Amino acid sequence: MDSLKQLYLAKARTRFLAAALIFPLAAHASDSPKLQLAVLFNHQPLNEIATFVRLENRKIFATRGELEGLGVKLPGAGRETDEVDLDELPGLKYTYLETSQELDIEILDNLRVEHHVDASAVEAAKLSPETSSLVVNYNAFLSGNYNPGTGSSQVNGTSLTLDIRASSKFGVIRQSGIASSTSPTSLLRLDTNWSCSDEETLQSTRAGDFISRGLTWTRPVRMGGFQLQRNFGLRPGLVTLPLPSFRGSAAVPSTLDVYVNDIKSYSTEIGTGPFSIDNLPISTSSNDMRVVITDVTGRKTEQSSPVFTSPNLLRKGLFDYSLSVGALRRNYGTESFDYDATPAAVGDLRYGLSNVLTGEAHAEAIQGLLNGGIGGYLPLNRNFGMFNAAVAASASSKGSGVYAYGGWQGKLGAIDLAVSGSRRFGLYQDLAAFTFTGNDPTFNGEIPIAREQVSIGYYQAIMRASLYLSALHIRDGTGKSSYFASVDFSKQMARDATLFGNAYLGNGGTYGFGLGMTIPLNRDIQTSTRAQSNGGQLSIVSEASRAMSDSAGSYGWRIANSQSGSNSLTSATATYKTNVLRTELGGTLAGDDAGFYAQADGAAVLTDGNLFLANKVNDAFAVVDAGVPFIPVKLENRDIGRTNGSGKFLVTGLRAYQDNKISLDVTAFPISANVASTEMSVTPREFSGVLADFGATKVNSSAIIILTDEHGAPLAPGIPVTLEKSHENVLMGYDGKVYLTRLGKKNKIVVRGNGSCAAEFQFVEKKDIQEVIGPIICRPFPESPESSQRMNQAAGSMINPQ
Repeated sequence: MDSLKQLYLAKARTRFLAAALIFPLAAHASDSPKLQLAVLFNHQPLNEIATFVRLENRKIFATRGELEGLGVKLPGAGRETDEVDLDELPGLKYTYLETSQELDIEILDNLRVEHHVDASAVEAAKLSPETSSLVVNYNAFLSGNYNPGTGSSQVNGTSLTLDIRASSKFGVIRQSGIASSTSPTSLLRLDTNWSCSDEETLQSTRAGDFISRGLTWTRPVRMGGFQLQRNFGLRPGLVTLPLPSFRGSAAVPSTLDVYVNDIKSYSTEIGTGPFSIDNLPISTSSNDMRVVITDVTGRKTEQSSPVFTSPNLLRKGLFDYSLSVGALRRNYGTESFDYDATPAAVGDLRYGLSNVLTGEAHAEAIQGLLNGGIGGYLPLNRNFGMFNAAVAASASSKGSGVYAYGGWQGKLGAIDLAVSGSRRFGLYQDLAAFTFTGNDPTFNGEIPIAREQVSIGYYQAIMRASLYLSALHIRDGTGKSSYFASVDFSKQMARDATLFGNAYLGNGGTYGFGLGMTIPLNRDIQTSTRAQSNGGQLSIVSEASRAMSDSAGSYGWRIANSQSGSNSLTSATATYKTNVLRTELGGTLAGDDAGFYAQADGAAVLTDGNLFLANKVNDAFAVVDAGVPFIPVKLENRDIGRTNGSGKFLVTGLRAYQDNKISLDVTAFPISANVASTEMSVTPREFSGVLADFGATKVNSSAIIILTDEHGAPLAPGIPVTLEKSHENVLMGYDGKVYLTRLGKKNKIVVRGNGSCAAEFQFVEKKDIQEVIGPIICRPFPESPESSQRMNQAAGSMINPQ
């Protein structure tokens, strides 16, 4: 029993001695006075101040959280409050500079936290509140002919095309159609659908008429039913394709610039130590990327590398999908309600298996047919380009078969190349072929047995010349082959003139070629002349044209003449654009045959209780409420029109899901207007309308009052001023000037500063003139402590509003 007691006492003494060695040190560190020191890493200031503890033995401690906040990697895990001995960290040395109260830490890059920058990081735009709206786009068209010999004219046909959509927070309902005097059916329905998008899930839903999504090796079909798909367009700033990264280390603060094909595409500031920049902005296809780091002394380091990317690729882990279910639509554009009675389904899936491999899958189904396939994109590198391939199989009541597709695109120096080919084996069919019911003898809907295509592009920057060649071969189901080859050439000449040429060769030895030149006369007008031959028939074509801009009041025209032997054809068109309409007139003359046409397109928009007439509204729009009529409105610093008599203006052409800057000309506002802001950014949803209310209000009875003391000196700025009748509280400006509104015929103002004073004056309003009254002597008067306290509180609320 005694031996056990002695053993227990010995273990207790051991534990006590160990604790005595550890806990006094920790307690000493926590109890020691704390130092607030400026931190340097490798002799370069971090512009950070951190808390340290220095013991009597000159060792320095800091909490784990403090060191990690400075960017130091610490081994193991622990609490933020744990104290760390800097002398025990391998690879780290420090010097305590007592006179400057700095701690200079010498640390290796592998002990520092890497500073990470995402070059593509763009915050999702905050969507503006939308207003319910009804938009009717229209196009009215009329055509006819005129006989110069008899002087008679005739209208051949008229049509009215309508695109109607209603948008609200519940989505967009859309209807389009054509009313025509020449169509077999005078009223033709085109599309009817409802759509809604969720910006959080990047998902769009559609019900009604739509087109199924297609891949490179599949064929889309028109359907009526239900569609669910991923929509990356809801986040324009989202990077979906894999982009290159760059990693390095900077000894001193530096600037990093990224050049793509010698054009700067990105720039950022980097601090000292290791850093990484992901998703560098690179355009598609092959590129030469150059990263230049410039330190504070101007010294530059440069690194170049070839990179390759493509919009067909998806970043690792990112997936894209589309599911369409419904009935196939036939004879679109000639029949309003021609749908297959049998339901069908089409699905696509794309997934980024890695940053160098994107997989695809496709499936189609209808009664009597099952079709499915897989494919993918594999970029090797800049020198070897990118391969894509797919294989699909089908089984139907007509038989079964297999389809194979392969393609490659790349770059050889300054030459861009693209090659693709496909083969059909057996009775492979997709939905388009299986359900085809047309009677066109030149097309039966089937997939060709073989198809090959080659394209070659070349651009010479020094000569400013480009050359493009393409060739296509198709072998149909009967074994008949057809081919087409073409070449296009252009070269920029002096004074922006362009020399161009083209040639083609097709089935049966058909051929053609052309050679011409375009010469601009000024910024808007250009002329061109070309000689062309089609099947051996030579013709000379000359034309002059003026381009029409997007602004209201602009106009354009085109005059052309084609001479082929004794035959001559002359044509002319003229266009004019207003705030509410675009009109076009045109005519042709060939011998005694003359034709003419006229068309007008625009839109009527009902939103926010107002009806606007405008040019065609293709996407999102905004209603500007300036509160004042005839104020110039700008979109992205570009003049687009003036507000109407109600002070409102409809702005079209906005970019959905992106910031659009709308501004007003502040110099056009009358003196009596008070405008909180003359510029704002709006972010609309697709096909929706938003309200841009600038909050302009009319200010009645305003004037600038100049106040002086009894000696004629201006009162000091910043002291509170009160207009007694309206209790308006403002601060005195410079030179004794104060701006007051809601003035009466007789007014009294009270000023309280080092001493209190008051002034009285009369006011007569003058329209559109900023009246200045004074100088007026502000005469002193005694005040009570209570009133002084109230005035001080009022002044405080003006300086620090809640």
